[in-house]
Amino acid sequence: MKVGILYICTGKYSVFWKDFYESAESLLLRGHDKQYFVFTDATEIAYEQKENVHKIFEEKYEWPLPTVLRFHAFVRAEDLLKKMDYLFFFNANMKVVSEITGEDIFPDPVKEDGLTVVLHSGYYKAKSSQFPYEKYKGSLAYLESGRYYFQGSFSGGTSAAYLKMAHQLKENIQKDLDNNFIATWWDESHLNKYMVDKNPKIVSPAYSYSEGKQFEFAPKLLMLNKAKLGSYKYMRGQKESLLEKIKYFIKKKIK
Repeated sequence: MKVGILYICTGKYSVFWKDFYESAESLLLRGHDKQYFVFTDATEIAYEQKENVHKIFEEKYEWPLPTVLRFHAFVRAEDLLKKMDYLFFFNANMKVVSEITGEDIFPDPVKEDGLTVVLHSGYYKAKSSQFPYEKYKGSLAYLESGRYYFQGSFSGGTSAAYLKMAHQLKENIQKDLDNNFIATWWDESHLNKYMVDKNPKIVSPAYSYSEGKQFEFAPKLLMLNKAKLGSYKYMRGQKESLLEKIKYFIKKKIK
């Protein structure tokens, strides 16, 4: 199977790429043809000379636009991505720490709507009333209730199903931006709204295991602690004028 790995690392986040690539090559989907699509503004990245690494320029935006606009990036690269059998997105600070097979994460194209999502490690034991769904009714991410709360750090599926989702989420997110609104948990809020009437393959929080936490299961995908490299604001490149810059980008109606 041809599997497209979607990875965004603009600004300081490119520091995570080398370890992610090495861990994925060693432990992720052995025996499958993995193609890495790296969306970055870095002039150089590790292993870019490899035939399976495809560097795609992505502008560095002020936070939280890098995460809000991720599906915009995927849609722009659709001509490349639709050549894959499967597509999987990984947060930049992830590292594969245990073998992951196709059986583990490939969804059934019919019974599971061709999509794979991960239970949020902070809410997988919570009551549905505690899920942090978007509560602003004017947002297309608005969700009153649901059965699960999924984390935006890892998702995937068949290329057809995933790109269909990417188009819908891009459209929904853009409409929110056009109305001067960003969902509380950014693209994750929109992902949860999209999944509410779907039956995706659901993987455990072992696929979003935060470094330093202790759970009753072993990690598959470790979410490295970004704060070890500096504050979250430092990693995100945030400045005091952040809100004004976000308003500027919203007015540009990025598409």
